[in-house]
Amino acid sequence: MNATYFFWLYCALLWTITGCEKQPEVSEATAIIFSSEEPEQPRVAEYAEALQLLLSRHDSTLSVHRQIDSLLLQKGSVLRDFYRKRDFKTLWNTPAKIEEAANVLLNADENGLAATDYLTEEILSLKRTVAREEYQNPQTLATMELYLTTGLLQYASHLLAGKLKPHMFHTLWNYPSRDFVWKNQGEILEKYVAADSTAQTFRQLRRHPHYVFLKNQLAFYRQMAAAGVFQPVKCDTVIKKGGSHEAIGILRKRLRAEKVYLNASDTTVLDDSLSEALKIWQYRHGLKQTGILDTMTRNALNIPAEQRIATIRVNMERMRWLPDTLTPNFILVNVADFRLFLFRNGEAVWDTPVTAGTRVNQTPMFETYISHLELNPVWNIPQSIITKEVAVDAAKKSNYISRNRFKIANSKGEHIDASTVNWSDVRSGKVRYHIYQPPGEGNQLGKIKFFCVNPHAIYLHDTPNLSKFQFQERAFSHGCIRVWNPFILAGLLMGDTVQWDRAAFDKLLAPGTTRNVMLPRREPVHIHYFTAFPDRRQLLILRRDVYGHDRRVLRMLDVPVRNWQ
Repeated sequence: MNATYFFWLYCALLWTITGCEKQPEVSEATAIIFSSEEPEQPRVAEYAEALQLLLSRHDSTLSVHRQIDSLLLQKGSVLRDFYRKRDFKTLWNTPAKIEEAANVLLNADENGLAATDYLTEEILSLKRTVAREEYQNPQTLATMELYLTTGLLQYASHLLAGKLKPHMFHTLWNYPSRDFVWKNQGEILEKYVAADSTAQTFRQLRRHPHYVFLKNQLAFYRQMAAAGVFQPVKCDTVIKKGGSHEAIGILRKRLRAEKVYLNASDTTVLDDSLSEALKIWQYRHGLKQTGILDTMTRNALNIPAEQRIATIRVNMERMRWLPDTLTPNFILVNVADFRLFLFRNGEAVWDTPVTAGTRVNQTPMFETYISHLELNPVWNIPQSIITKEVAVDAAKKSNYISRNRFKIANSKGEHIDASTVNWSDVRSGKVRYHIYQPPGEGNQLGKIKFFCVNPHAIYLHDTPNLSKFQFQERAFSHGCIRVWNPFILAGLLMGDTVQWDRAAFDKLLAPGTTRNVMLPRREPVHIHYFTAFPDRRQLLILRRDVYGHDRRVLRMLDVPVRNWQ
């Protein structure tokens, strides 16, 4: 052995003797917390005992530093059952696991949700307490355990079923209940919270392509907002192609940032390439595709980034109300877009404009199915329309009933003359009549109705009033969905557009009597309201909040959970 060996041996002995004076003592608990390995058995038992005590007395002693959070009180029985099954063994017992779990919650904003809804303030406070106590207090560590588990459980529930209940906004909502998420929280703890990789597992909770698209767009718009891209486009005149204005420079930067305009030019002229890019932008925002910087386009450009971000967040919440998987073949009516989409094998293969309910007579959100087609349909007027409109107009105009070809029948089915009706009694609801419009010219259902099974008298149908389709926003009906090109849709639903072309339907229509044609299979119909969604080219489409649903959802989405649960 040489001198070097004895030198290092001497240094090691000297370090052993004097080391306690040169650096702080590392307690056993600290060593466990900062170890990547599982805690040794004695500490496991100590943690389990502290955890069991807290769960048994969660009503008063769960937190050693502050009043217990109401969220933990709600989850108390679920937590007790879960930890009892695992002999109160902790999940978050290494620094890596604690940091991963906390970061999952702290990044809840990537799903448009608020991290503070998931106990992150308490978790961060507890982390400081744990450090101050040098990781020696099992009760504090057990409290951290419960806050992390409870926050993750709440977060998983919101991702799976939505933070809000759709019935709060759509009273006729009848989509499959997502309440199973709240009834099976023990399974959520087993499957999601207790997974090997918490972060990876939570990323997989919402995998529908439309949801992932909106999630990416949310990050993209936040980046643009942070970069100051949404500068106001200020100009007092309409700028057509070839026109010049200093605002065009700002417009170029904006469209370039939104990846609509790829040209490197920086001129202040609205040239051909910029005009074409502007048409795409107008299409995405539901405006007429003129390529002209007009007032409506300028107003849409000047909507703040925060409002666009809020729109995306609201629509991510709507996606969470729905299951990740739907039947491969169905019809989707997006009321906010005034458009009907036909899906085959999960892909939109055909679409057509529709009109929907007015702001007063809003089309409800619900799911149904089409069982058959009604050719030359009879319009049985709903009682709400009879009392609010027919009775009012009939009282004012003596020829109103005959001019609209309405028929009136009493409770016995006997037809009566309009001149004998006391319309004041009808308007007040004292007397009820069955009023209907037979098939023929001017029938409000047109020549074909798609019979949708539902108690709301909401149908898809033809219409004689085609002039309404010229508008970008088509909120004109009493709630029903009027379809442009209804016979093309009918042929597609029958499964053979060659056999079921317009000539084939005209032969059945010719007698003028009502006739039912059964579909080969029931066609699911989803009536929904999306103001942000991807099109077939994966462009973000944004629509105006015609019914004001977005405002209501956003207002509740931003209310902290503890304030309303």
